[in-house]
Amino acid sequence: MLEIIKIKNEINLKASEFKLKAEQKEVIKYYSWKSEEANKTSRESYDKVIARLKMEDLEWLNSDMELVQVTNLSKTVNNIYELLINLTKRTDISLEHIQKIEQDYIEEFGLGEYL
Repeated sequence: MLEIIKIKNEINLKASEFKLKAEQKEVIKYYSWKSEEANKTSRESYDKVIARLKMEDLEWLNSDMELVQVTNLSKTVNNIYELLINLTKRTDISLEHIQKIEQDYIEEFGLGEYL
């Protein structure tokens, strides 16, 4: 179970880093645009500008896609973790079998790179 906990932490950290980077870029881009435009204060305007800027910046769009992928992977790992925790509570399943299940999930989802 230690491996899945380590993977969970690595993926959650990666997701947080992607999210922070995306939010920082969004704020910088918006305020750069806003300094050039007059009277653009509404949230709707902000969302439209950010959407347009993202479509114009392929790197930013790719970064958003990576964030979505890592977030989905994080959810998958969290589900695996919860399953393994629940299996440890059962008395009819051995620890060795739980470790085998953990290894199978790590291989199936290609999580070894996060160890």
